[in-house]
Amino acid sequence: MFETKGEHWLTSGWSLDAVATPARAGLGVAKDLYTRGSLEVDLGAYVTQDYDRLSRGKFDPALGVGLAIRF
Repeated sequence: MFETKGEHWLTSGWSLDAVATPARAGLGVAKDLYTRGSLEVDLGAYVTQDYDRLSRGKFDPALGVGLAIRF
């Protein structure tokens, strides 16, 4: 979605991400921990909502942590 670019490790590699499963969807912020060649490791914090509860008018988001490894 959106990713920051900067000269320092701490200020670059942040992104706004969307996540979805068959039961939940949400938004989060992720940080690139490691990128070399075709290997990338990200760590993020996400706020998600259950579709079933939302369809019944109940908004009760859950906070979660995600780790993604791509190669």
